[in-house]
Amino acid sequence: MVKTSENAHADGRRVRSERSREAIKKAMIDLMADGIREPTAQLVSERAGVGIRTVFRQFDDMGSLIHSIHQDLIERNSPILQTTLTEGTKEERLESAIDARHKLYTINRETFLSTYGLMWKYDSLKQNYADLNHRLKKRMFLSLHELKTATETDKNFAEMMLSFETWNRLIRHQGLSPDDAKAIIRNQVLPLLKP
Repeated sequence: MVKTSENAHADGRRVRSERSREAIKKAMIDLMADGIREPTAQLVSERAGVGIRTVFRQFDDMGSLIHSIHQDLIERNSPILQTTLTEGTKEERLESAIDARHKLYTINRETFLSTYGLMWKYDSLKQNYADLNHRLKKRMFLSLHELKTATETDKNFAEMMLSFETWNRLIRHQGLSPDDAKAIIRNQVLPLLKP
């Protein structure tokens, strides 16, 4: 079937629209990576090279833009979590889980910090954050199956030790090296993995 000039024009608009949408998301991510926790639509439009009206044609509000970025983040990083071992010694599985979390948190630190700081403002971010933590918890139990029979206190402690908040505190606030942070996490979680 031969495309009419009207169809070709519509296809061109869709391509430009998608290109603008991706440029806007990239601009938002770049601004967050630069340490701007709540980039304005004006900053995003300038960085993306689009008009501010284009930002709001693509996204209802800044919350929907951040929601879209967070959804992409979950999809893009899902393979990282899939790399955690589910077989092997408990030490090997724990090391694998810690390494996967470290990689996830390192790659996405600024996005996580921005999301965490804006959850009070956007319900969709609260839900995204809850969904991500649910996935992480589910993966924790797959990798560290000994925790399934642990006390609720031990389960919660392990989840806290493997969390972004703990990782961020150890590395960013306490100034520990990634290896030292991993050692602390390993030393706290390993005793919880009882047969």
